[in-house]
Amino acid sequence: SGLGAGQRVEWLVDCYRLRVDDDYCWGGGNLHGLYDPRATKLTVAQDFLIFCKLAHERGALPTPWDWKCFLEKALELVPYAFEKSDAQDKYGSENVFAAMTGGRSLRFTGEVVYGSGCCGEQGDDHSRIEKEVIRLFKGREADAFQGAAAGVFADVGGAALWKTFYTRLRLPGPFPYP
Repeated sequence: SGLGAGQRVEWLVDCYRLRVDDDYCWGGGNLHGLYDPRATKLTVAQDFLIFCKLAHERGALPTPWDWKCFLEKALELVPYAFEKSDAQDKYGSENVFAAMTGGRSLRFTGEVVYGSGCCGEQGDDHSRIEKEVIRLFKGREADAFQGAAAGVFADVGGAALWKTFYTRLRLPGPFPYP
């Protein structure tokens, strides 16, 4: 609450980015997204898609929600790391316990989306979605957004929006990260 529509989409992208950093720093070697030593445009897009599907499934999206606006903002932000000090500079504070007193927390929202803190184990739904997304793109990157495969995107804005996101996503180099 208290965030406008544009701020809400940016907030959720930052939840993802901070969680990727937290998993790197505190998650026992859980390297994903930009922090995966083998990161590519495809693996980053897959990782972000998993986050988005979990956010939808776990009811972490505010209403109303605009997937097109969200993915356009994600194109600007997902390619870059975001750590706690960045969150503090941008939002004034970042404390996972703020949510317990009626405030907002990127980390708490990330815990809601992923179903655990960065040190916790992923749940069955996370594993299921991760397998579904990885299977979708395996050996078929070019046609993953069409036909029966396109159904994977139905709950997160549709295949056309995700194809645009994937096509336009640009990552800074050189890899690997970090």
